[in-house]
Amino acid sequence: EELPVNYKGLLALEGERLTSSLFERYAGRDTSIQQQQNLLVRAFSLLSPTVALREVSMTLAETDLRAHLRFLAQAEHYRYMLVQQLNQLQTDAVSMADDTAQDAGADRRKRISSEHWHEIPVFAFQPASTPEVIGTAGAAFGLIGAWLLAALCMLVAAGRRVGVAR
Repeated sequence: EELPVNYKGLLALEGERLTSSLFERYAGRDTSIQQQQNLLVRAFSLLSPTVALREVSMTLAETDLRAHLRFLAQAEHYRYMLVQQLNQLQTDAVSMADDTAQDAGADRRKRISSEHWHEIPVFAFQPASTPEVIGTAGAAFGLIGAWLLAALCMLVAAGRRVGVAR
């Protein structure tokens, strides 16, 4: 009670830091599994041009795993920053006495000014740049080119057979 800050706010700051680092560790493991699965699916583009077309389409539309993970990382960073700002406000702007009070006016004293919400920036997702997106789709474009070349070779070979059969 004699601290110049609210101890419950300090606990919230540290608790969020610890739980977020634990979440990041598990999310990183899941991300690794998803990326391995995605590589397996991409390998099938050697067997089917549809898979390569899907890869190009999803990459250019920014609906692929890479774009999804980019969004998740930015959203989690924003969430962490927002929660820690609120925890810091509890630490600095709410007294420990008010925070632990049970009387009728305690809830009102625990509230902070709504002006603090104006200090928190709005979430703004930053998508990958166009050159980065196109570069990511490069391998799939190459496979589509290989499939087109293979189809052209088969057409030429079939055309020669038709010409020989006459």
